[in-house]
Amino acid sequence: SSPTLRNLLVVDNHASDWGGGIAITNSSSPLMDNITINENSSGQHGGGLAIWNNSNAQVKNTNISNNMAGNNGGGVYIDNQSSPTFENVQITDNTSGSSGAGVYMYNHCNPIFENVQITGNTSSNDGGGVWISWYTNPIMTNMVISNNSSGGSGGGIYLSNNSGTALSISSSIISNNSANNNGGGIGADGAGNPLSVSHSTISGNTASGSGGGLYAVGSNNVQIDHVEITDNNANKGGGLYLQSTISSLDHLTMANNTASSEGGGLKMCCSNTINVESSIFYNNSPQEIQFSDSDGGQGGFFNVYYSNISGGEAAVIM
Repeated sequence: SSPTLRNLLVVDNHASDWGGGIAITNSSSPLMDNITINENSSGQHGGGLAIWNNSNAQVKNTNISNNMAGNNGGGVYIDNQSSPTFENVQITDNTSGSSGAGVYMYNHCNPIFENVQITGNTSSNDGGGVWISWYTNPIMTNMVISNNSSGGSGGGIYLSNNSGTALSISSSIISNNSANNNGGGIGADGAGNPLSVSHSTISGNTASGSGGGLYAVGSNNVQIDHVEITDNNANKGGGLYLQSTISSLDHLTMANNTASSEGGGLKMCCSNTINVESSIFYNNSPQEIQFSDSDGGQGGFFNVYYSNISGGEAAVIM
């Protein structure tokens, strides 16, 4: 079915399982325009909105806020071959008992987000703002992902350790997010997950573990192009932490990031291949770049072209 829902208030509802405010399932593709989904709750998934089972909703000009899920997806839950679109949507101040407080995406989904603000969401586990897994490939453009927090990894965005998952995000701001583990802004764990960030800003994020701005382990294709990574903080890799990855860093500005242990700007570990081109590393502490091979593996390759690293070779600790 493809109904139109327009100019609605969906407030203070509860579902024992999925979709506290609105539940969309079984090949439904409604148009949702100018809707407020506020202060709803679910015992399982999708406190505000749940979309699953081959459903492709269009969500426009909508506010999804102050909702709560007992498990995943405090604001929005997307599952099982569903590919909704979100345009001019605010997803704010939602909470989840597990992961993906703002948006949770799982199982062969390909949603599109355009001009969406995901802010102030809090998860007990991974993915304060966004959680992505299992052959799910969102495209995000003109996003603001800010002031989210996670009890685990990925304060802003988290890509789970499953194959077939990819993220493309461009023309966006990822700022002031925090993670109690790794990846204050973005965290990506393993299994070859491709990650592309372009024409964006990653700033003011913090992680208690590694990768204040961005953390990626085991990703076979990390592409960061025309991105400012500034004022982030972590134990290791204040700006970036890259472990066992193949990475391309092009037109990067890496400045004013700090690490309490090592790798203020960039921390590399364990059989990386990293190419840096036309980039600037400046005023990162305690050093601009730090490399180690703590897994006793094959070492790695770090290639720099047409770039400015403040302090020169002395600022690169091998």
